Amino acid sequence: MTVESPSKNWGGSRKGAGRKRKSDRAHVPHGHRPAVEPNLPVHVMVRLIAGLFDLRSAATFAALSAAFAKGGVRPGFQVINFSAHGNDLHMIVEAENEQSLTGGMKGLNVRMARALNKLMGRTGKVFADRYHARILRSPAQVKNALEYVQLDRDTSKK
Repeated sequence: MTVESPSKNWGGSRKGAGRKRKSDRAHVPHGHRPAVEPNLPVHVMVRLIAGLFDLRSAATFAALSAAFAKGGVRPGFQVINFSAHGNDLHMIVEAENEQSLTGGMKGLNVRMARALNKLMGRTGKVFADRYHARILRSPAQVKNALEYVQLDRDTSKK
């Protein structure tokens, strides 16, 4: 008795297979984030869904500042600096490890979402995707990230 192997058309990746994207924009992949080291800062970016208020307005900036004041510092986690762009936020963060970064960002995202939803008189989702984190390993990377965040913060108040 011979056993036939399955057809070559069975299994594997196929064109058009899989879950369809909700938008054309690429999302933050669900892969492993880089390992956080206690002595290295992290540049974190969070994008908001379309159709919300501009984050550079005085009212939204005040609401975000209050959220950062309450949720920006916790054991093993602190936000050093942040800037509000039109629909995304950039932060320089210090965290002891991955768990501190994850817990700090979850708590901060909840505070920001509640503050923005309250300000806009709405409920529901505020952030388009997961946060994107990049470890700043060299002095040049830290300098460039701080200049980027601080420069944008200075222009967002105008």
